[in-house]
Amino acid sequence: MSTATPIRAGLVVAAIATGTVLNPLDATMVAVALARVQAHFGVSVTAVSWLVSGFFVAGTIGQALMGRLVDRLGARRVFRWGLLVVAISCALAPLCPSLGWLVGLRVVQALGTSVAFPAGLVIIRRHLTLPDGTPPARAIGAVTTTNTLSAAVGPFAGGLLVSWAGWQATFLANVPVALLAVLLAGKWLPADEPRPAGRRALSGLDIPGALLYSLTLISVLVFLLQPGSTASWIALAATVPCTVLFLQRERRTEEPFLDVRLMARRPELLGVFAQYGLANLAYYGLLYAVPLWLQGVRGTDPTTAGLILVPIAVCSAAVTPFAARWIQGGGPAPVLLTASLVLAIGGALMLTVDSATPLVLVAAIGALVGMVNNPNTLGLQAVLYAGTPTEQTGTVSGVFQSFRYVGSILSTAVLGLAFGGHADDHSLHLTAWLLLATGVLITAMNLVTRRVSPGRA
Repeated sequence: MSTATPIRAGLVVAAIATGTVLNPLDATMVAVALARVQAHFGVSVTAVSWLVSGFFVAGTIGQALMGRLVDRLGARRVFRWGLLVVAISCALAPLCPSLGWLVGLRVVQALGTSVAFPAGLVIIRRHLTLPDGTPPARAIGAVTTTNTLSAAVGPFAGGLLVSWAGWQATFLANVPVALLAVLLAGKWLPADEPRPAGRRALSGLDIPGALLYSLTLISVLVFLLQPGSTASWIALAATVPCTVLFLQRERRTEEPFLDVRLMARRPELLGVFAQYGLANLAYYGLLYAVPLWLQGVRGTDPTTAGLILVPIAVCSAAVTPFAARWIQGGGPAPVLLTASLVLAIGGALMLTVDSATPLVLVAAIGALVGMVNNPNTLGLQAVLYAGTPTEQTGTVSGVFQSFRYVGSILSTAVLGLAFGGHADDHSLHLTAWLLLATGVLITAMNLVTRRVSPGRA
């Protein structure tokens, strides 16, 4: 329960947000540097794409792993050490003698940035929960908005940095931000409660469970990243035994990495994970498809295509305070239902877009679809907040964030099918059908799933 003054609470949120911006920023900023990196090391497009794929895979796995460390070792401590690792790995990146070393540091960077969200949510829950026990939707909304804007700014900022100082600048730019987050965390974040030290702390990490969880996710991700290849079918075949072994392990151990018994008792948490993955499938599908269609069909330049995406992030950020107040007053269910309905309507409107549609209207429809991203995330976080025991907040919130990566990776696989041959109106309409179907499916899930109230823990 919160005893912090509004100013103190604002400083805590500012410190958390400074750390959490790095993950979405780094996930998008490097995309515009790939061509320069490819030329620098003299490698293929497939090879250099591992800077993106490696980050996604490591981030997907790292969110839950770092969340578990947060639960065991303390949020403030893990937050600071993780971001210090980010600063060091980014400072070393320009010195890499080969692409392999750079991909390795990129993986370390993904793992380091993965600490921020689960650690931040643990701190918010322990120190900023409202007096009546409800989640501080405005604090969570501020962090969510910052992350959304940083992801939208990433490609633009990356383009400027690459133009001014080369691909190395996209890594070096992270160093001052990470160090600032470390300093702010040391000054403003509350101290951790006493924790077990040494072997006692490590004994509760459930390393076998974490490894099985990682193997399961890696199998799924390889299948999604390389559809149709021999490796993808091998990975798909490996997914079943890995999943079975993981579930058996977690049911039998006293301190599981992921408490599957909790999931069985609280099925709404599984629904939260599934909805978050589906919502990100739609959101990233929109972010990736519209620029491809604009440049391939309308002949717009990359700058114009990027500007048309700006209203998506701006509108999503603008409605976040209203969604936060709505959740705080009436619970997450109305917000989630409204967001899914708007997503379905936006998908239906996108079906009317073609090569003759004014760009202003394209931007408006895109903004309508994208504006529900933050309210949907806030609503799902409120359900997660209410259904998760305090001592498991880090791990469960890490798994929650993992599904953001799963959704974004799945969107690239779907877009490969839609735009595989060439970009045309049909390609965009396939994406629109994806948005419509996802909105309808999430709406159905919202209608049939019984939501826990915000105050229930």
